Amino acid sequence: MKRCSRCKEIKDESEFNKDRRRPDGREKICKTCRAEYRKHTREQDRERSAKYYRIHADEIKTYNRKYYREHANAAIAYSHRYNAEHKEEIYTRNRRKKLMKQYGITPEEYDKLFSKQNGACAICGNIPTNGKKLAVDHSHITGKVRGLLCHSCNVTLGNVDDSIELLTKAIEYLSKVD
Repeated sequence: MKRCSRCKEIKDESEFNKDRRRPDGREKICKTCRAEYRKHTREQDRERSAKYYRIHADEIKTYNRKYYREHANAAIAYSHRYNAEHKEEIYTRNRRKKLMKQYGITPEEYDKLFSKQNGACAICGNIPTNGKKLAVDHSHITGKVRGLLCHSCNVTLGNVDDSIELLTKAIEYLSKVD
């Protein structure tokens, strides 16, 4: 048992972070008080940084522009190297963001829908080739995901603005011609 030097409560030693420098091997402030202290100092640091930036904004911008001009080639080379080394990770992260932002689904939900449709388009039943993915079809009114479509079917629905009336007229037209 140990007393916190901040809140003065007596707590179990597991409630204190480890500190090799202290004789008992634990900090003198409990984890709860340490978290409050860090939050408070983080807010102060944020305010101090914002104030400093407001005062020195022009100097900082000038320095950053000069630095970038002098190091642009190295920054670009690093960016290309990083992107090449982390291609799969970047693709996965961007795919997750896009699916969540545009359709409100996770890649796991996409995969579940893909499996449910046996990897085929929900309208024509074709399985995409050349590594293309099925597009997420959703209602532009409710935002609800309806299924996965191949590019052709997705574009067709998009061109008629998901209008059942227009699709019915198109079916009637095709029926008359044949």
